[in-house]
Amino acid sequence: MLRTNSADKKAFGSVHAGKGASNALSTRGIFFMVCLAMQYGWQPVLNRWYLPAGVTPSSVVLLQEILKFLLSLLAVMVEGPGLTQALKNWTFTSSLLVAALPAAIYALQNVCMWLAVSNLDGLTYNLLNQSKLIWTAFFVFLLAGKRQSKMQIVALGLLFATAALLSAKEDETTKTNDFWLGVVPVLVASACSGLGGGLSELALQGKGRNSYIFTMELCVFTTLTLLITLPFTSDGAKILETGLLHNWTPMTVVPIFLNASGGLFVGQVVKYAGGVQKGFSIIFALMITAVLQWAVLGHSLNPSTMGLALPLGLLGLFIHTKFPYQPAKKEHQ
Repeated sequence: MLRTNSADKKAFGSVHAGKGASNALSTRGIFFMVCLAMQYGWQPVLNRWYLPAGVTPSSVVLLQEILKFLLSLLAVMVEGPGLTQALKNWTFTSSLLVAALPAAIYALQNVCMWLAVSNLDGLTYNLLNQSKLIWTAFFVFLLAGKRQSKMQIVALGLLFATAALLSAKEDETTKTNDFWLGVVPVLVASACSGLGGGLSELALQGKGRNSYIFTMELCVFTTLTLLITLPFTSDGAKILETGLLHNWTPMTVVPIFLNASGGLFVGQVVKYAGGVQKGFSIIFALMITAVLQWAVLGHSLNPSTMGLALPLGLLGLFIHTKFPYQPAKKEHQ
């Protein structure tokens, strides 16, 4: 039988812990939001430079999860509280409750995203994919009890508009959009992103859940899922034929290491800022990517689009931070 103790009861016992939580951004939360924006912004450029064609995606994901696990382990030991103390109340049951489900949801999200990318033009995919911002706010409220004020809802609208502006690039492909194999999967993937974000925020902002341990748990469950399904995929057959590190170079590890670091940043942002705030980091990361691709890769950059997107994003962040939800005060008779 699985051993249970009070930690299992605490795993999802703080379902509404977020109701009374402060919406103010901490210095640590802001720091890791900036780190996440920089990582996410640089990632496409480094992928373009150092991920050769023909690299097996599953081998990249596998090494990424291993590196993320090791980085999280190092962070626990260096920053504290130490591995022994962090695992003091840990049980397998609590781990299943708080980490296995988000890991499975993120796996489903990845499958849906790949399916959608294959059956939608780039513009349609990017625009529909921004609905994950709304799903995140919805599931954070539903699971963690964190409400959005009317002004914060306006801020989310500005965030959505910013994302749409940054995503609305001309698509040179002639791909035909498929409703069932394109539109539906991208909407499901967006909902999965929101649900996974809500569950992660619930776990990380619950009592005693260490963000680094949570990241390590996600890595383990993601890796197990990958290893179990790999024999039934084309990647599995390719690895058997050509080897795990086919077409790799010494520099291939650079974007993988950066992406693994991003996993740690996400955990810190969700714990110390929130899942919705993570969306703001991603939007500013899109701006960083656009500028880098223009400066480094020679891509086109529309100054008017950037000139409109940047103030919209900054205004949305300011409003969302400045006008948090305030519970109605009860009148005492």
